[in-house]
Amino acid sequence: MASKCGAIALVCVLSGTAVASDEDDVAPIPRTIRVELVDSADKPVAGADIGIAAGVGVVFREAAAKDGTEWKYFRRARSNAAGVAELVDDDERLELACIVARHETRKIVAIASFDPTLRETSLKLVLQPEHEVACRANCPELAAHGRDISGVVVRVRLDGKNALDCGFETRDFSLRLPPGEYEIQARADTTHQVIKTIHVSDDDAPRAVSTFALPATKLALLEGDDAPGLTGIVAWKNGDPGTLAALRGKVVILDFWGYWCNPCVGRMPGLFELYDKYRDQGLMIIGVHVDLGENEQEPVDTAARLDARLVETRKELWKGRDLPFPVALVKGKRTLIRDGVEHKAHNSAVSDYDIVLYPTQVLIDRHGKVVGGFEPDEEGTKLLEKLLSEK
Repeated sequence: MASKCGAIALVCVLSGTAVASDEDDVAPIPRTIRVELVDSADKPVAGADIGIAAGVGVVFREAAAKDGTEWKYFRRARSNAAGVAELVDDDERLELACIVARHETRKIVAIASFDPTLRETSLKLVLQPEHEVACRANCPELAAHGRDISGVVVRVRLDGKNALDCGFETRDFSLRLPPGEYEIQARADTTHQVIKTIHVSDDDAPRAVSTFALPATKLALLEGDDAPGLTGIVAWKNGDPGTLAALRGKVVILDFWGYWCNPCVGRMPGLFELYDKYRDQGLMIIGVHVDLGENEQEPVDTAARLDARLVETRKELWKGRDLPFPVALVKGKRTLIRDGVEHKAHNSAVSDYDIVLYPTQVLIDRHGKVVGGFEPDEEGTKLLEKLLSEK
């Protein structure tokens, strides 16, 4: 299940708190790893920062600045005069992420995949000169429509584990890496992900710019076009409002969500407020509830079954309130979005809009045209009010 943790949602699994085991209800036990840091001459490296993965770029800038570092290190430690640092973390995180160490002044860095199953308590890392890898991301499909991506999100992986999460404000960016072979995952808010393998050699020879041609999401390409009708609906809660074409004259927000998605149910009261405030001005909100498909013991294909799954949510999060607007129920059935995109949608309704993260809201104007994605924040509310004022 994907969760939507903001515009850039890459570090949720790394920076979140460990969850207790369902079997014994005991949180993972932290372990201490003694890490010896040396340079390529095998001399101790004092004053290096080390952590379980690291964050680089605009998203992490403020947090890193508080630590007095360029990169944000998770479970950060610093090596002493003998080049030794102690990392404290649990095995669950170590199974997902690499150990990253860097001396910012000397520009030397190490990225290592640590196997927690070996039960080792010490590790020696050799910090090597970092090499700048120049990269460029573009989206030919958006460019053909006179548009461009405004930034890019990048994840660097080594041996199948997360090493660096990066957020850049421009499509041209660079990565600073030690020699090795890395998997680079790149995407933008309006595109799907592209994965490339990059080899960083230990010489200083000029490197060609690595280009990532990112495929646009359908939602991005739909902007300005007629909104596709909702398909695959098996039932409605709170009545069928009619087709999207029949709703022209109203401003419509489609909310793609699921009872299983914590951010979805957590943000729902904000949609309640919008509905209460603006429905008399021509706002229609339609929820599109997506169940878990093959992972559901019983499909959520009736309003009663949806209600049964929302009992605690209504009580704990919604202060006893029920959903006030129509909700389409669509059963999960993995659907290919299009050729060249590995990600599969939960079903045809989701595929038609190319929804990747939940919740996602889509804004449609009074003429039935897709305006784009919608966020119920101050900027989004101003846009909504503008559309409602137009006749």
